[in-house]
Formats: sequence, structure tokens, C-alpha cells
Amino acid sequence: MHPSISVGITVYKRLSFLKECILSIIQQPYDNIEVIIGNDDPENRLTLAYLGIDDNRVRIINRDANIGEIPNMNDLLHVAKGQYFTWLADDDAWSPQFLDQISKAILDFDNPVCIYTHFIEGETFPHVHQTENIDREILTGQKFLSQYLSRKLKVIGCYGVYQTSYLRKIGGMQLMSKRFGPYSDTMMTIRAGLLTEIILIKSPLVFYRIHGDSASIKSEDVLGYKESQETLCKNSIKIFKEQHLLKDFDTNLYQLLSFWCIGYWHSVLARSDKLHYSQWRNYYFKFVYSYAVQLNRYRWLVLYDILKGLYVVLKSRVKLVMGLRKIYNNE
Repeated sequence: MHPSISVGITVYKRLSFLKECILSIIQQPYDNIEVIIGNDDPENRLTLAYLGIDDNRVRIINRDANIGEIPNMNDLLHVAKGQYFTWLADDDAWSPQFLDQISKAILDFDNPVCIYTHFIEGETFPHVHQTENIDREILTGQKFLSQYLSRKLKVIGCYGVYQTSYLRKIGGMQLMSKRFGPYSDTMMTIRAGLLTEIILIKSPLVFYRIHGDSASIKSEDVLGYKESQETLCKNSIKIFKEQHLLKDFDTNLYQLLSFWCIGYWHSVLARSDKLHYSQWRNYYFKFVYSYAVQLNRYRWLVLYDILKGLYVVLKSRVKLVMGLRKIYNNE
């Protein structure tokens, strides 16, 4: 028996890519699937007829109120019927080989808890050619975590295909902040470091779309990022201290602070002008410092990363001012 796979798609007011997303799933030859769409916009009810889709494997849940992205994702997990479950954003898509490769991995590796594939990113869904030989690898939780934090692995946390029972056991996606809350998928991937093994399909079978409406690109909510980073670090450090991960504690914590916190913080800072000096000080001297002092080899590298990030922020501000002056002078 081919394993049943459920896919949860969250939607809120952004329908321009949704049909392409759904078609990338249901047009694949593997058919033992269900697609559950959670529409979080109570003012605009969705139907399959509106989307031009006629497939009994697809169903839509129209929310009576906007419950938020993470609760929406978790409810889709709760109602799923498949043995395995994954999420997919309404603006992303799958390679035509995704489901076949996932199902083969499930059978070949005797029902693993978790399977990941690499992803590619761009503005337009590429024409993907079938590939006969796709490499696969069994990674220990320790190796997977180390490669993920160092960005050697190009995976998206909530796009891993997990046993549904495991996801329910850990509570699904974790809400990281009451404000705009990124890092929920990061936390899920870090948690995978606790697993005995993870199956990695070493091909980019997921398409991550880059566009102007993407929250990760346009968000200026520096406080939301800070709150989410605080939750991320607080929960991650407990995982880093697990016995089988302890020898990598210094490296893992540094990479989390540098690559996943400080770097993103400065990116958001560069496109926002709403942060006061006291909030800068609180971020560096309370939040970052509280974790940097736990480092041994990398403590001073954190300071270097802060200074490098500040340089990028100041440079972007100078460019903005010069651009405004040029526009003003031309007028």
C-alpha cells in the first residue's frame, strides 16, 4: 500500500498563485493524497468552482473568523486523515516528482518519521525536467541540525514530510510571537535534531516563490522579529543541551545567533525606521548578550557580526537619504 499523504495549504487574501500551487500537487501521478485548504478570510469564501478545480481529493475549510496563520496550520494538521502530513504555502509549489520521491523514501526506509527535500527559489515556477537518479541520504539528528544551522542544507522546516502522529505529538507549529511571528518553521527544523534519523532527498523538489507580497521580504516589524528570536533561542538552547548534541553546543548556538537572529534582525532594521535607540540597546545588551556569554570559541565573533550588520544598516540609510535628495533636486 502506498502511504497516504495530507497537504495543508493556508490562505489569507492572497489567491493569485493558489491555483498553481494546488495543480502542482494534484497533477502528479501519485494519487493517494488529500489537499486541505484553510481559508482564513471570512469575508471571501472560497470554492473549488471559483478556482476552476474539480478534484474530490481537495477540500476547503472556510473560517468563520480570522484565526491567524499558525492556528490555521495546526487545525489543518488536526483534521488531516493521511499517515503523513506536510504544509505548503499558497504561493509555493512542488516539483512533478515530489510525491513519487517522498512515497519511495517512505517505503524504502521503512516509514521514517521525517523526510526533507531541498528547495529552489525564484519569481516564476520553473519548468522542471524529470530526473531518474535522485540521491538520498540518511542523516542523524545531530548531523542534520548542524548542517541546517550552518545553512549547508537548503530546507524549509514546515515543508518536511512528517508522520502525522509525530507532528500531533509535538503540537504542530509553535506560535513564536503575538505580533508578526516568523521562525515557527525554523523551530520545527531545529526540533528535528532530536530525531534518530532524517531522510534527505538531495534534489530541489520544492519551489519557494520570491515576490513583493511575501511577509519575510517586506515585514518591518522589528519587535515581532525580536520576540520570535527570544522564543527561538529559549527553546533551541534546551535542545542543544541534549546529550547527543552537547558536543556541538558552542557551534550550534553561535550559528543560531549569527545566521538566524542577528543577520535577519539587521535585514529588517535596514528597511524599517521605527526603532528607537532604547530598543537597539535592549536587543544587543540584553537579548544577544545573554546568549553570547554562554559561548566559548565564538564569543567575539558575535560582536563582529553585530558591527558588520550595523554597517549594512547605516549604508542602506545613507543610500535612502541620497536617493531622496536626488528626487528632491530633480523636482
